[in-house]
Formats: sequence, structure tokens, C-alpha cells
Amino acid sequence: MDYDYEKQGRDFLEETGTEFLAEYVRYGPHFNDEIVSRDIWRINLSRGSRSYTFLFGQSTDKSGVWVQPLTTNQKVRIPGKPGKRPTPYDVLACLSKYEPGTFKEFCGEMGYDTDSIKARELYILVMDEWINVQRLWGDEHMKLLREIQ
Repeated sequence: MDYDYEKQGRDFLEETGTEFLAEYVRYGPHFNDEIVSRDIWRINLSRGSRSYTFLFGQSTDKSGVWVQPLTTNQKVRIPGKPGKRPTPYDVLACLSKYEPGTFKEFCGEMGYDTDSIKARELYILVMDEWINVQRLWGDEHMKLLREIQ
């Protein structure tokens, strides 16, 4: 029997009293140096008086509505039509679940050069995400969140 990953995401939201909203923003590169495009969604996770809103780049295979015209064998994307809406599982599986540590520790763990400006920018983004995840769920729910992979 296949494991139901989507249920895992829904169960986490229910158990933690978290609301999940996904709003389509655009189709384009998610990262500054990315050459492929994908659907970009604004995600809002809220729990009580706390919330965390961020942009989420959907996987490329779930992005865009693709059709195959009768005149060609290649599929083409319909501009402005989002593909599959991200599920709670899609988003929760991608969140930072461990504190990234110091910049030097982060670079050592991820294989980045500590002299890299790009690595510094990424570290700041990961640290910001970690702080927001911690603020939203705290230590009490981190074990459950870490089970979502």
C-alpha cells in the first residue's frame, strides 16, 4: 500500500490548528539566477494570532497548464493559467525544520564557500524561514513537522 503523503500534510494542519492558503502570483523564475520558469504562489500559514506569508515556487512538473496542439507533437503552456495548486504537503515538506546554525556551520553543512555573497544571501533567507517556522509552531510541533518529508 502506498503511503498517503497528502494526508500527512492535512493531518499536521489539523493537529496544529494551522490554516493554509495558496494564492497564484505569476509564472516565472522563482530564484534570481534560475533559468526555468514555474508557478509562483503566495502561501499564508496562520495559527492563532501568528502567521507566516512567503512566496513558494511550485515544482516545474506541477506548474502551468500544458496542452498539446493538434498541429504539433510538443506540449505548450497556456500563459496565465496556473497548474496544480500546491498542497499543504508540497509546502510543509520544503520548510526549514532545523536551525541552520552560524553562517560558517551552514556553509560547511551545505558545501558553500564562506566568501560567497550568494551563500550569505541564501543563509539569510533560510534563517528567516527558520525563525518564522519556529514562531508559528515552536518546539512542541517540530517533531511532527520533521516527519513530513
